[in-house]
Amino acid sequence: MANSQETGEGDPGDESTESEQLMAQLSEEENLSPASEQWLRSIPDDPAGLLRRKFQYEQQLYRQQQRFLPPSPTPENSRY
Repeated sequence: MANSQETGEGDPGDESTESEQLMAQLSEEENLSPASEQWLRSIPDDPAGLLRRKFQYEQQLYRQQQRFLPPSPTPENSRY
């Protein structure tokens, strides 16, 4: 007979305890002080700017990776 740990099944009570702890932690994080809320409101909300910055960063990474790759063969060098 297989043990629940061997089959990958955990005790259902463990999952509920973990989820209760997570929910308690999330509810604590939602209760911010008025000063924290004011500070968060002062941060500009610019999703387009964030997305633009992400694409710039990914393009920079791509260019850096291409710099270290060996050059691909040109059609003139790869004749039959």
